[in-house]
Amino acid sequence: MVKLLLKLFVRNCDDTKDPAVRNATGNLASVTGIVCNVLLFAVKLIIGKISMSVSITADAFNNLSDASSNIISMVSFKIASLPADDDHPYGHARFEYIASLAAAVMIILVGWELGRTSIDKILHPEAVVLTVPMIIAMIASLMVKFWMMVFNKNLGERINSPVLLAASADSRNDIISTSAVILGAVACSVWGLKIDGWLGLGVSVFIFISGIGFIREATSLIMGEGMSREEKGELIKKVLSYKGVLGVHDVMLHDYGTGHRFGSMHCEVDSSMPPMESHDMIDNIEREIMQEMGIAMSIHHDPVLVGDERTDRAREMMEKVLADISPRLRFHDFRAVWGPDHTNLVFDVVVPFDEKMSFSKIKEAIDEGIRNKKNDDTQYYTVITFDRDSV
Repeated sequence: MVKLLLKLFVRNCDDTKDPAVRNATGNLASVTGIVCNVLLFAVKLIIGKISMSVSITADAFNNLSDASSNIISMVSFKIASLPADDDHPYGHARFEYIASLAAAVMIILVGWELGRTSIDKILHPEAVVLTVPMIIAMIASLMVKFWMMVFNKNLGERINSPVLLAASADSRNDIISTSAVILGAVACSVWGLKIDGWLGLGVSVFIFISGIGFIREATSLIMGEGMSREEKGELIKKVLSYKGVLGVHDVMLHDYGTGHRFGSMHCEVDSSMPPMESHDMIDNIEREIMQEMGIAMSIHHDPVLVGDERTDRAREMMEKVLADISPRLRFHDFRAVWGPDHTNLVFDVVVPFDEKMSFSKIKEAIDEGIRNKKNDDTQYYTVITFDRDSV
């Protein structure tokens, strides 16, 4: 069914990197969600009023909020697909993250209102009338929501859309809450247990918690997330596969929405390599990363002195010093400035965000380690720049 709808309504649907295809795919998911949720809202509202079930009515309004979220998603895809301009040189794709936040706020408001209604039902319980149409409608709702969950998850992963993935998770939540509604109706009709209000309250709490989760995810995206460990590994492996690249550091990524990611890094290259040759290599790396990973990468060329015996010994000494302090510490841009009475060791140290030692304490430990490990009379001074692992 998913492939059929894509073939019918999305031209060139397999070219997911095309902004037009991404926008059309998002619109297809949004319109489909609106139609399904409005129909579910109407059916459940009627059944809820007839059977006097606040939990069914609560579930109906949950579907209405889902339809509203689908409308917000459709608008977000339209705005996010707008081209870059003078005021927004990196495009408008982050609007999709803002739309996710708006949808989450709506979910929380609905959950709050349904919670108040359910509490009133707990204080003034009424019997729920279990009818055949009610059972059929709720089971049909479960089937529709299951299909919507799979549908949105499939399209969300296809175009890497946080809005559609959130819609898929919301459908999953609806399946759980609708199952609770059916349980309440059966409990009242079979055993005479008037737990409808309590189940309605449970549904509202579930909606509220889901909304909080969506807010956390959307806020994290808006603030700017780092690269995943898997993608970071893939990126570094790709760069190091080029003959001539000795190492990489200062890798940074800026996310402006799906398809709008920009990054930078430093590539260490043997200083003896001809500049035109190293420049051409770096151009090829940037082009390959853009084609295969969709990241507009700007790479800085770092020449490294290779084959100097004194510098190599000093570098090996520094590796041992840092390993003794913490195996998580790394260094780069190492160079030695040799003088007649002392030598400056100039380098950067990368410190994890959760490292407990302060920069000053780490420097003290490094200086102490050098004094303990050096095997000559050279007087070493360290000139250290501390970095955080931003990726």
